[in-house]
Amino acid sequence: MGTRLAHLCSILNSIAAPLRELDERAEQELVTLAMNAARLIVRRELKTDPAQVLAAVREAMAGTAAAARMCACICIRRMHCWCAST
Repeated sequence: MGTRLAHLCSILNSIAAPLRELDERAEQELVTLAMNAARLIVRRELKTDPAQVLAAVREAMAGTAAAARMCACICIRRMHCWCAST
């Protein structure tokens, strides 16, 4: 029974490797597809209504700045707590 199970496991492992490679290639192709679609959509939006794209960029930048400020506040608080405990 043990050798049959080992043989079956060997067969399953030899089948699984190509499937993993196929999954990885499919993921890479999907990322490429998404990037190309996004590039085309942004290009079209820039031609159609550049003000909307500018507004979206400003909003994203504001969110990034707010996140950076929040992170800095958390770091300062943690440092203060650490200094107080030592």
